[in-house]
Amino acid sequence: MSARAAFDARPADGPQYANRPDLALSAVLYLMTRFPSTRSSAVADAITDHLRLLRDDPRQPASIRETADALIGHWHAFGALCDSELLPEGSVAN
Repeated sequence: MSARAAFDARPADGPQYANRPDLALSAVLYLMTRFPSTRSSAVADAITDHLRLLRDDPRQPASIRETADALIGHWHAFGALCDSELLPEGSVAN
């Protein structure tokens, strides 16, 4: 299942990306502003998911799709860096 299909299958009270593709861009921008204060792998993973959604949505301008594609790897790495399971014993995620 594609990221877009996963988001489109949410209940009516969830994101309405099928009808409002602009909401996916709005959501990822919001999540990106939250990451520095949380440094949460869950937030980084949500950003990665939204970037995939933007990349795979043909309704988005090519510039948005290309930028999202270029950022996916970076945000995936940020999420991995935040995972406490991946840190050496005794280390703390920033």
